[in-house]
Amino acid sequence: YLFLRELNRKHRVATVALNDIRRAESAKRRAALLSEGRPPTNYPGYSSMFRHTGRHTEKYIREQLMFAPARLGEMLVIDCGFEQDHAHEYYLSNLVDQIQYIFADITRYHSPSFVYLTNLTPHGRLQTEFSRRASLENMCFEVTESSYLDLFPHDKLIYLSPDSNFEMTSFDHEAIYIIGGIADRTGKKPLTFGKAKRDNVKHQHFPIDRYVKFGSGSGKSLTIDQVYNILMTLKHTGSWVEAFKYIPDRKVAERYAEKKESKPYDREKYVRGP
Repeated sequence: YLFLRELNRKHRVATVALNDIRRAESAKRRAALLSEGRPPTNYPGYSSMFRHTGRHTEKYIREQLMFAPARLGEMLVIDCGFEQDHAHEYYLSNLVDQIQYIFADITRYHSPSFVYLTNLTPHGRLQTEFSRRASLENMCFEVTESSYLDLFPHDKLIYLSPDSNFEMTSFDHEAIYIIGGIADRTGKKPLTFGKAKRDNVKHQHFPIDRYVKFGSGSGKSLTIDQVYNILMTLKHTGSWVEAFKYIPDRKVAERYAEKKESKPYDREKYVRGP
């Protein structure tokens, strides 16, 4: 064990010394070329008026272009008021990971919905996790301790819950959809349905069984980023078949072809819960 550690140490020392020699030689060659008035590299962009943009710069530009469509378009809410239902830190970290996946995929849509993260507990574990993730501080998200009931018109709110009795038929561009911020995939308790009933908010569920047959032993729970991508695909294409492609194949035994167009949305049908 000690012999191997000594070999590794010597290898690291030799590697550092070799890199230092290479950098010194490269600096000498660069200085010699500049003294002769020659460009230090054969890269065409070195002597061009056009600036080279790398992969990260291109990604940043695409994200900036998403800001105006997101701010001026529909709103989407992720209800983070279930912190007390996540006993383990793993679930909270997983929840933040799923929200990060949303922003990673946001540039695939030309007009993504602006996301509000609401009902955060002040100085709670989830808010601490959000503060630690600097990448979430962007212009397509807003993190707030306020409730969605205080931010948006009550009659436009629709809570998405698999336990709802009302089936979602199409994407309503006037509605503000709410996704429950739950990372526990066991789905033992109807938490989102109960929250919608308590807040007297309209609720709907995806028509998954009409388009997808789940495999035996596969849970029907979806992650937050999967629900977001389903909503955005439905918003841009109007097709449930395309939208439900975001349900992982490992869960699916069969996918049904769309046989008829979705019925038009009837707001009066989806009355508020008692």
